[in-house]
Amino acid sequence: MIRVVSSAARGLLTQGTNLLPPHRRAWGAAMHAEFDQIDRPASALAFATGCLWASILERNAAMTTVQKSMQILAILALVGLAGVTAVARPPHAPTAVLFALLALVYAGTAVLTYLRGSEALVRAATVMLGLSAAAYLTLIVGDLDLANAELYRALAAECMAIWAVLLGVGTVIRQGTLGLRRNS
Repeated sequence: MIRVVSSAARGLLTQGTNLLPPHRRAWGAAMHAEFDQIDRPASALAFATGCLWASILERNAAMTTVQKSMQILAILALVGLAGVTAVARPPHAPTAVLFALLALVYAGTAVLTYLRGSEALVRAATVMLGLSAAAYLTLIVGDLDLANAELYRALAAECMAIWAVLLGVGTVIRQGTLGLRRNS
């Protein structure tokens, strides 16, 4: 159990220091040096959690108002999509499972976008856009005998549109963040 807590603490610390903006990289080195001096796993976990929180705050402080607004809107949109998808009651069990999985993906992407920023949003949107396009093409070209083929095609097209918009938002946020890094 001690190893699990220690590994979790080190993982949190690493995630936190990876989030720091370039002008705070020295903080990351200091966080690692201080972490290495902590003997008790519970104390290390508490310290690493605090470092992760401080890193998130610093990353967000380095973002422009437009970037922050876009990130908040993307997170709210993802949470909203997760909620709407989760409460939808499709009549067929396979469709209900698909809706539940989509709700988890939207919610997970919202959490990752908050914790990891625009990079997580761009990666998730890229993967999901590709999967949605592949599903759509399979439903159009494939000779599948599905009871709800029209519903699935519409859902795949809707997912492509949603993920394309989220990819665009993530790219705009990321470009602004990269500009901040170049200027600092």
